[in-house]
Amino acid sequence: DKDLWQKVISEHGGKLPITIRAVEDGTIVRPGEPVISVEGPSEFAAIYEAFFLRAFYETVVATDAKYLADIIGNPERVAEFGCRAAQNEAAHMDGVEAMYVGSGITKTSDDAAAVAYPFLKADGTTAHRYLACHATEDEAFENAIQKADRITLLVDLVDSYQGIEKIIALKKKYRHTGKMIGFRLDSGDLLDQTLYALRRLQEENMLDPKFDKIVVADISNFDKIIEIETKVREAGFDPETFIAYGLGGLIVAKNKTRDAVSAAFKLTETEEFVTGKFSSDEGKIAIPGTLDIEIRDGARVIVQHDEEVQGKRLFKTVYANGNLQYTENDLDAIKSARTRASKRVADVLAHPTRRSEKTEKLMEAFKARVGKVIAAA
Repeated sequence: DKDLWQKVISEHGGKLPITIRAVEDGTIVRPGEPVISVEGPSEFAAIYEAFFLRAFYETVVATDAKYLADIIGNPERVAEFGCRAAQNEAAHMDGVEAMYVGSGITKTSDDAAAVAYPFLKADGTTAHRYLACHATEDEAFENAIQKADRITLLVDLVDSYQGIEKIIALKKKYRHTGKMIGFRLDSGDLLDQTLYALRRLQEENMLDPKFDKIVVADISNFDKIIEIETKVREAGFDPETFIAYGLGGLIVAKNKTRDAVSAAFKLTETEEFVTGKFSSDEGKIAIPGTLDIEIRDGARVIVQHDEEVQGKRLFKTVYANGNLQYTENDLDAIKSARTRASKRVADVLAHPTRRSEKTEKLMEAFKARVGKVIAAA
């Protein structure tokens, strides 16, 4: 609609005549609750659907990162290696922001992200390319150790167990120099290799928390991390002391699509009437009206924006009348808010979300109207 867009310039000074309300960054929400509401001329509200749904990417990254931190206890035990798994560099930047907010993880192998965000630290290991550009694995290991006082060597260029033995020999050779030489396990049975490396270190009397770290990488699911943590502890070693993780797609890419959270963006009200979507699938119902979430005595209620306030509303105005009204860009403040909210997760989960009386009446009215139209047809 060319004329509609021309009005943005001629009547609104180039600013979109829409109103956006949303929950604040760091807010914990339950499934089925609205998180953003966009009001304005239909094309303006609808055309940015894909952009608005990008919020769910960061939501899922933050959620998974928090779960990861809960599993391992200390976010310093993780380095994020996921840039090559992300959709593109910009998406990866969004991902590491959300990772930090969700978990406090600060290490990344993406130098650009570490430069852009002062809360991140560049971190990584030797890669296959570095090893493969030397004539032999032994030459690559020696060269890397000579160039750095702290190095983590990848063991699987030729054979993982052979690589572990070579690194143990090098650790013995350079022990007196103070160089910190670690392992990166990246292929095959990672649990077995982890236990093998720990036992060999124990046999060589080299279980020093400062010098003898094992980085486990290329893990595709959280269950494997839980298994490694459990089995290492059962074997008599402390995973928090000796085990770190280098995680790529698991943090910023795997199960990070819109479908992973069944996110949707639906028309729920026009100037003439409330509307929505009813479906044979209960999870696809779009609640009619202009929505908000209200906390009432611990209960979570989906309410209409214009009904009487009886508790704390979670939606804040983000953008209205051409002006950005929510300008929170301090990720440490957002992270602190998320941390405070996380302490109430059990309480959030204990109180199912319900709909207000007005919202229920609007749903019934819409059902009745649609039903009459169907009957007439």
